[in-house]
Amino acid sequence: MYLTAYKRIKNSANKLYYLFKMLYELILEEESEGVRAISLVDDPAIEENWIALKAEEYSFRSIDEEKRLIMGAVLVPDKPIYRNQGGEEFYIYFTKETIRAALEKYAKSGNHKQATLEHELAIQGVTTIESWIVEDSVHDKSALYGLKLPIGSWVATMKVDSPEVWSLVKEGRVKGFSIEGLFKRKESDKETTDLSKEVTELASYTDYPEGVKNNAKRGIELNEKNGNKCATQTGKVRAQQLANGEPISEETIKRMYSYLSRAEGDYDESDTSACGTISYLLWGGKAAKRWSEAKLKELGAIELSTPQPGESKEDFLSRCMGELVNEFPDEKQRYAVCNQYAELTALEDLERLLSNNKNDNR
Repeated sequence: MYLTAYKRIKNSANKLYYLFKMLYELILEEESEGVRAISLVDDPAIEENWIALKAEEYSFRSIDEEKRLIMGAVLVPDKPIYRNQGGEEFYIYFTKETIRAALEKYAKSGNHKQATLEHELAIQGVTTIESWIVEDSVHDKSALYGLKLPIGSWVATMKVDSPEVWSLVKEGRVKGFSIEGLFKRKESDKETTDLSKEVTELASYTDYPEGVKNNAKRGIELNEKNGNKCATQTGKVRAQQLANGEPISEETIKRMYSYLSRAEGDYDESDTSACGTISYLLWGGKAAKRWSEAKLKELGAIELSTPQPGESKEDFLSRCMGELVNEFPDEKQRYAVCNQYAELTALEDLERLLSNNKNDNR
């Protein structure tokens, strides 16, 4: 499926729109400012007091299973990070100098044992045992483990003694580092175009329908009635974003489609107290599944594979997962997407699906 000229123009315009947002540099001035802890997260979210990396781009590596060591980027220089606070949209970034100062202050403060899970739960048995600045992208220790990080990046190795946390690492339920801390922001004197490539890559979208927002709001309400015990912190943050109509990135849309595809069986419209139902609504529900699928096709992010007449489900899943390995590096995500299409075993079903999707996009 190829983008039409109109869609290409629309996508380019959307990206250009974000090039003109206010740009702030984050700096350290006060004694109380700096990185207080490193959080292990699935999908780093930008919250009021947190600065987070994109886990899908700078995920950590399990470098020694026997010793339970993980390595990853903590901060990356000149990396624009989108923020939305009270409707104010802007980008922030760290310079190499600020990142080095933050690392030194983190070490001097003895915060190497301060770790959290999803910015919500303080955890024991997770310790930063190495922390350094990349001086040479090619020969740096991180490069030996497949991490391609620019000069000036802050890299850390963490020792995971907690069996519960290590289980989350092995299952792929936590994938990256995200810092917790306080910084002062100042209006940047850097031209936005200096960071235009990075900002363009972070283009976000707000054209999801009202049904997505309403489902997220409904999920929040039901979760509050249920003691707020359902869903992960990632799901709760995502619901707030959707309910408020905030921009979401292409990578987030991929995660949305993947989750809603594999969790659809847990959704029971008649049981509003079930966590499966509430979690599904927090991610936007069926309206979000339809929109995210259509949006990914529009962006050309995925060329959804389809079963061939007479092809077995097992053969199709094997072929599909091989075809989508670049679009969905995570095996569980690939399986969720491919499994949705594995049910289409007849050409008539395929034609009906494509026709419905075409009508929905009009």
